[in-house]
Amino acid sequence: MNHETLETAGKVVVVLEAGTESGGRLARKLLRAGHRVAVSSRYAADVVRIVHGYPSSRVLAVAADVADPIQLARLLVRVRDYFGEIGRASCRERV
Repeated sequence: MNHETLETAGKVVVVLEAGTESGGRLARKLLRAGHRVAVSSRYAADVVRIVHGYPSSRVLAVAADVADPIQLARLLVRVRDYFGEIGRASCRERV
């Protein structure tokens, strides 16, 4: 786990493109580290495997096309309404 992830432990992290291999890997890593995680992908079916096994107090899945500015804005509002302040948003795992 990188230094940045340790600093934000326990905070809300939004993982965009969570339906991709690297996005899913990042979301699972953050959940194991104790974060509350919102995962988003264009299709809900892409993120179901990530949320399975975690309580709703820890994870939120939202289908959204983040290339569309309106959908991205609605996603962020929904995450804030659900979890509160967002600590970080990320599109992919850093190497």
